[in-house]
Amino acid sequence: MGLHGGQVTVFPSWVAQKTVIDIRWDDAKLSESPPKDKWWGDLALLGRTGSNEGEWEWKAAEQRLGLWVPVPEGGDGYRRLIATLNQFTFPLANGMAGTGSLQPGLAPATGDLTLTWQGDAH
Repeated sequence: MGLHGGQVTVFPSWVAQKTVIDIRWDDAKLSESPPKDKWWGDLALLGRTGSNEGEWEWKAAEQRLGLWVPVPEGGDGYRRLIATLNQFTFPLANGMAGTGSLQPGLAPATGDLTLTWQGDAH
């Protein structure tokens, strides 16, 4: 029990490179509705806020992790969804993997902005 961390490697379909996000979670907060905590990585820069920090929100029943970034000009609590990771459960474990998507309009590409991901717990 307690505070944990890990990395999620994201493999976008629209560009031939990967990106890594660091994620943390507190076991005690996973029972909140909905559970939320922090993540960090260059993927957050797609939100055009100038920060690499974001907030995740987990929908346990759907096994879906939403990656959000704060939007300063929107006021306190305003945020933008950057990406969604499917087949995601806590606790993050080595070798976990799934699919997901980037929100439309965040990358200079056309078509579906799909991705795959793989987890690595610390």
